[in-house]
Amino acid sequence: MDYKARWEGIPVFYVAAWGTSAKCATCGSRTYPNADRTLHCPNCRITFDRDENAAKNILAKGGLRFKPDGPPAEAVKGNEQTTALILRVDGGKMTQG
Repeated sequence: MDYKARWEGIPVFYVAAWGTSAKCATCGSRTYPNADRTLHCPNCRITFDRDENAAKNILAKGGLRFKPDGPPAEAVKGNEQTTALILRVDGGKMTQG
């Protein structure tokens, strides 16, 4: 994906994904995992999917922002330059659910 993005002139940003599910994407507090792949934030008092939370934190680390209740298009609303966030994935650790 990296070379395809560069071929099209799209900037590529690398973001370390380590620790992104341990912080609440809404308020920044430390979260506590549950057995069913969810996280609970003691500050917000909400429970959410840990992968979705990590994705929001990765977007924030990459400099992209959106309203928590807004559509995904909100992240690029008003931006004149197209940017893409491409994450590296270790295919050897992927499982089929």
